[in-house]
Amino acid sequence: MGRLYWKIFLGYWAVAVAVAVVTAVTTSLLSDRDAPRRFYRLNELRLESSAVTARLLLQQGGAAALRDWLQAQSRNPGLPLWVIGPDGEDLLDRRVPRRVLERLGGERRRGQPLARETVTGPDGARYTLVLPAPDFRRLVRPARPLRLIGLVVAIVVSGFVCWLLAGYLTRPLRELQVASRRLGAGERGVRVPQAVGRRRDEIGELGNEFNHMAAQLESAMNAQAELLRDVSHELRSPLARLRVALDLARRRANGAEAELDRIELEAGRLDGLIGQLLKMIRLRAGDQAIAKEDIDLAALLTAIAEDADFEATADGRSVHCAVSKPVIVRGDSALLRSALENIVRNGVLHTGEGTAVEIAVASGGADESDVVTSIRDHGPGVPDAALARLFDPFFRVDDDRDRATGGHGLGLAIAREAVRLHGGEVWAENAVDGGLRVWVRLPARSTPS
Repeated sequence: MGRLYWKIFLGYWAVAVAVAVVTAVTTSLLSDRDAPRRFYRLNELRLESSAVTARLLLQQGGAAALRDWLQAQSRNPGLPLWVIGPDGEDLLDRRVPRRVLERLGGERRRGQPLARETVTGPDGARYTLVLPAPDFRRLVRPARPLRLIGLVVAIVVSGFVCWLLAGYLTRPLRELQVASRRLGAGERGVRVPQAVGRRRDEIGELGNEFNHMAAQLESAMNAQAELLRDVSHELRSPLARLRVALDLARRRANGAEAELDRIELEAGRLDGLIGQLLKMIRLRAGDQAIAKEDIDLAALLTAIAEDADFEATADGRSVHCAVSKPVIVRGDSALLRSALENIVRNGVLHTGEGTAVEIAVASGGADESDVVTSIRDHGPGVPDAALARLFDPFFRVDDDRDRATGGHGLGLAIAREAVRLHGGEVWAENAVDGGLRVWVRLPARSTPS
C-alpha cells in the first residue's frame, strides 16, 4: 500500500472519528443539562397538583380522607410522596429518610432539590407534602456506557468504510503504476485490467486512455521493428552479390587493388552493421532464446578482460579486472559475454593512452541479492545531457571519432537489451575524477562459499 492510500484512509477516518466524537460529546452535554431541568419541573408540577388534592380532602374528610388517598397513591409506581403530619411522622407510618427530615428542618443544602408543599386542615393542623427528586446522575449513568459503546462502534465502522473507500480509490492507481513500470521495461503487450476501464469515473477514463496509448505504442514499435528487420534482410541479398562481384573483379583487376580493398572493407562494415541491427531487433522482440545455465560472472569477466587487454596493449592501454570471489548468475553465457564485452571494448576505445579500463564486481542490495559490475575508463567522459541517451541505438557522442573507430552506435544498445533479458539493468555516470563508469546490475543465482 502506497502513501496515497494511507493519506486517504487516515484523512477520511480522522474526519469521521472527529465528527463522531463531537456529536457524542455535544449530545451528552445537552442531554445532561436539559434533562434535569425538565425532570425537576415535572416533579414540581406533580407536587402542586397533589397539594391541591390534599387541601380538598382535608376540607371534606379530614385526616382520614387524606390518609386513604395517600394509601392509594403509594400503590402506584413512581416517586414516593410523603405527607408529614403535625407530629412529624408520615401519615402511613412509613420511615422517612433522615436526609429528608434534615432538609425539612434546615436550609436547602447542596444536592438534589427537595420539592415540598404545606397544606392546612380545617382544624388548623399543618401537613407537609414532600416529593424528593431522584438523583438524576444515577438515572443518566446507565446511558453513558451505552454512549461509549456507540462511539467505539462508530469509530470501528467508519474505519472499515474508510478502508474500503481508500482501497477503491487507490487500487486502480496501483495497477496503473505497475502497468506503466512494465511498459517502460519493454513489455509492449501490457494493459491495465478491464475492471479499471469499466469504472464510470475519471480513473476509468485514465485506464482506457492508458490502454489506448499502450496499443498505439505497441503498434508503432512493432511496425518499426518489422521495417528494420525487412530492410536488414533485403540488404543482405545485394551485399552477398556485391561480395561475389568483388571476388570476380579481383581476378580481372590490373592496378586497382587499393580500390577493391576499400570496397571490401566497407562491405564488411555494412555486413557487421546489418548483423548487429538484426541482433538488436531480436533482443528487443524477445525472439532470441535465453539459455538457463549457471555462469561464474567473475570468471567470465576475467576472460573478457584478458582478451581485451591483449588487444589494448598494442595501443598503449590495458584492462584490469579485480574480482574478490566467484559470483554465480543464471542466464545465457554467450549473450551475457557479448553484452559485457561490448561495454569493455567501448571503454578501451575511449580511455586515455597509458591508462587502464578497470573492472570490479560486488554484491548489491540489503540482502545481497544483486551483483553489480563496474566498468570504468579514464577517458574524457560524456556530457551529462548525453548520459540518458548513451544506450540508445545509433547514438554517438562524437560522430567523427566514433566513425573513425568503426563504431555503429549499436554496441551499448545491444548490451542493454541483453542485460534486460537477464532481469538486470545498465546505466552510466561520469566518475568524479574523470572518465566514464558503466554499471551493470544482474540478479545473483547463488554465492558459493
